[in-house]
Amino acid sequence: MSTTTASQIVTTTSNEVTTTSTSSPPVKRIPENLQQLLYELTIKPNFTNEKFSGDLFYTFTCLEPTDQVILHMQDLLIENSSLKIINSSSSSMPIFLSWSYDNFNQLMILTFSSNFTSGTTYTLRIIYSGDIIHDHHSFYMSHYTDVNGKRRMFMTSHMEATNARGVLPCIDEPGRKAIFKISVVHDPSYAVWSNGEIQRTESLDDRRTLSHFTPTLKMSTYLLALIVAPRSDFACLPDRIISSKNIKSRVCGRIDILPQLTYADEVAYRILEFFNTYFDIDYPLPKIEHFAVPDFSGEAMENYGLLIYDELGLVFDEKTVSSSRQQYITELIAHEIAHQWIGDLVTPAWWSEL
Repeated sequence: MSTTTASQIVTTTSNEVTTTSTSSPPVKRIPENLQQLLYELTIKPNFTNEKFSGDLFYTFTCLEPTDQVILHMQDLLIENSSLKIINSSSSSMPIFLSWSYDNFNQLMILTFSSNFTSGTTYTLRIIYSGDIIHDHHSFYMSHYTDVNGKRRMFMTSHMEATNARGVLPCIDEPGRKAIFKISVVHDPSYAVWSNGEIQRTESLDDRRTLSHFTPTLKMSTYLLALIVAPRSDFACLPDRIISSKNIKSRVCGRIDILPQLTYADEVAYRILEFFNTYFDIDYPLPKIEHFAVPDFSGEAMENYGLLIYDELGLVFDEKTVSSSRQQYITELIAHEIAHQWIGDLVTPAWWSEL
């Protein structure tokens, strides 16, 4: 399936103006001859220069012979010397030759010395870097004021609809689901949140921490989420456990507004219990977090396991906030939790199906 955007060319003569409609090239879909399986990604954010580096191990299975790997990618600086097939389930090890870029479709097209073999699983390594931007998509810097009145920043994310390609080379189409295994290198004074739970941490020689998250379920790229924020300013309310399923529900945000998140915490817990029964399909992850971000673009985003909201969507103080606002918060949380089944678990193959 392709989509076409019409553009107009205006031609002016001495006597008349004529308008001619032309069509932009059709949007290319990535071929399905290679099946995406796993994105194993280590991210190293640097808040000083507002950049990040990524070390990606992309695992795929060849379904039909081809000598190309095609991935979406936008505004990333690729370390060409890193591009290499590092693992194969057979003796087939095609050698990387070169890559080109399709700017209109934002495609990175890698060419290899020989065809990949049908039925064989491969792992491609890509090291790259990019900017932590301020435009409320991909990885971006969010601004807030701490308890001392100081203006500060932390890193959050928003991938919908096609902004994951600004975080890692990937097949950035909703129907092309894969497992994500995320690790983050960060200062120990910062906490990290992602779709999975923190599985283990390591102390590195440079005194930074390497946090490893549990692998996700197969999910769309637009649901990937990551937050890196100062421990001194951000935390979560105590876990609420759905005992019959052992699912942890928690609400997180700036420490100074946590008392105003208790209503959202109660609502989130009760609604998750309700939908588990209503859909008759258990919520499939071990935790669900609702994170209040001071300047999130839009009302909320249903990232699998780490739902991100604008702060105003979760904050409630019964002394100052109206009952209509309380109802809005309830409806917003219910909407985003429902998406964990309708949208996350069951996903349209393409955006035109929404």
